[in-house]
Amino acid sequence: MDLQVLMSTMNRDDLIFLEEVNLSCPALVVNQNTTREGVVDTEYQQLPVKLINSLDRGLSRSRNLAIAHSQADICLLADDDISYHPGYDETILHAYQDYPQADVIAFQVARVNAPDRAKQFRTRKSWEGYLTSMKISSVEISFRRESIIDSGITFNTDFGAGASFSHGEENIFLYDCLDKGLKILYLPIEIGQVDASQSTWFQGYNDHYFHTLGAKFYNMSQVSYPLLILQFALRKYGQYKGVYSLKQAMSLMFSGAREYKKGEGE
Repeated sequence: MDLQVLMSTMNRDDLIFLEEVNLSCPALVVNQNTTREGVVDTEYQQLPVKLINSLDRGLSRSRNLAIAHSQADICLLADDDISYHPGYDETILHAYQDYPQADVIAFQVARVNAPDRAKQFRTRKSWEGYLTSMKISSVEISFRRESIIDSGITFNTDFGAGASFSHGEENIFLYDCLDKGLKILYLPIEIGQVDASQSTWFQGYNDHYFHTLGAKFYNMSQVSYPLLILQFALRKYGQYKGVYSLKQAMSLMFSGAREYKKGEGE
């Protein structure tokens, strides 16, 4: 069983940035840029690296391209601001040996340099359902590549950085996994950290943020999306109440759902 890090980045001229990542297993790097395309098999610090230069734009397109080109048994999603802890590769591979029934295993990746965005992780392992899977972020996700490929699961390219709706792609991905009968396990084991001080998508609670949430919830469940909107509005009210009322937040989310629904019919 082998592990490969699937990393998304943009506008790179070299692989020097990998020094901060602390790789200890092979990697596949998708470099979205404006001038080059093609696949290069190379090395970084004696580790195999497949570099894919792509003219496409959008994080979900980058993720899909990486999955399509990977040949590893286990894949680990990554962004270019992550720094892994020593032994992360062994931790992940041992987890799949210990839980052979798991198709997807999520770990902990700490947020640093942004106290207001620190994430409080659960302390017990959990087999995930539709609601608990929404607590998982993309860089915490690993999976058996064969399970994803055989189930025909891809990232929705309408969502994620660089797309019409700027976030939520990992939640939709995990919902699709559950819909296809895949088993998702969360383990309270920290494998790395990310610098959360320069988020590319979260700029606080604003109109676009709520709009995107509504579209995401509609995509996840055309039947239950009103309940998903309501639970989020109530659960996060304490964080946005200084800017939006409960009614305003819900109205923006329903507006996003309507926009996405309209786009589906075109």
